[in-house]
Amino acid sequence: MAVGRLIEANAIGLAAEATPQATAQAVLRVLSDPALAADLGGRGRRFAEQRMAWPIVAGEVLAFYERLPRGVE
Repeated sequence: MAVGRLIEANAIGLAAEATPQATAQAVLRVLSDPALAADLGGRGRRFAEQRMAWPIVAGEVLAFYERLPRGVE
């Protein structure tokens, strides 16, 4: 999943086109709206704790490697 889609799907930030103007507009929107900044920050933290914490990611990596075909013996 692309990062922008991940951000939008989980409402953890604002995605912007890859231009300086679009990026600046998104940053200014967050800076000018403390409630939005707090909401996105809280959602981002919860997402990181629930989906990106090392024990979770490590478990997913391990499961991936365990699904790989074994080498020739």
